[in-house]
Amino acid sequence: MRRWLTGLVRTDMHESDLHNHPHYKEKKIPVKVDMDVRRAVIENPHLKTSDLLTGKGMDYIPGMACLATTNRSKIKNIRLNTLRDAKSNLDARSAILSFEAKAKKYDQSMIDKIESKNLDHYGKLAHPYIRKYGIGDDFTWVLVMSPLMSEVLSTSQFIEVDVTYKSCFELPYLLNVVALNYITMRWMVVSHVRMNHIDVNAYARCFRAIFEQAGEDHPSFKVGESLIGIIADWSDQKVNGLEMVIGKSTAESILKGCQLHFIRSVQRVAKKLSNQNKKH
Repeated sequence: MRRWLTGLVRTDMHESDLHNHPHYKEKKIPVKVDMDVRRAVIENPHLKTSDLLTGKGMDYIPGMACLATTNRSKIKNIRLNTLRDAKSNLDARSAILSFEAKAKKYDQSMIDKIESKNLDHYGKLAHPYIRKYGIGDDFTWVLVMSPLMSEVLSTSQFIEVDVTYKSCFELPYLLNVVALNYITMRWMVVSHVRMNHIDVNAYARCFRAIFEQAGEDHPSFKVGESLIGIIADWSDQKVNGLEMVIGKSTAESILKGCQLHFIRSVQRVAKKLSNQNKKH
């Protein structure tokens, strides 16, 4: 029946509108919806994709919150990835505590590929990898900063910080901090923090851990003195969390906006205004 509907389409429509089915305008599933679907699967592994599409195990139907979740393959992939991760039977605590040993074991397996004269130097720069962490019912986080990363951070005048989302049910958020390595003249990660949620207090805890660790390793490192610029998007939670750690006056003097996020904001507003003008 549906194949005959193409003959009923208006001829004055744009070519991209000549479809007999709705378009998926949204391609990316919001973090909250993704996490709610994952949580439903964790609580009831027997749920099928069709069950999740109708909202079983959730307080709402995913498709009502985001059009992208009406795409069966997207929900199916989230379900399969969640079941795969659950089979590992690793919670945040065991994963954090065992990581350092696994990292050293891997490095030992790579000894043949490293010149013997560099082994000791490499070991001192690479470990420990996990420096601080906190595990709680409300907030779990882990700071990764090897001695090399700490050394580069301590000599940096500017850093860039941004949060991204990773497909890890236990610690889905990743706060990345990058800086310019003046020896290689390349930008590199100087620390990152995995955490289970983000808010003002979470950002404050992460920034405090990063700056304290760098200061413990290198007493000359001081925010506002050796570090004179922090580039970030203008997230209120991120800015307020930073102010809680270094003070409002220092934050106002060294916090710089990200050019890319600024350009995207301008483009988004310009597009919105353009659409409004077309209507009038």
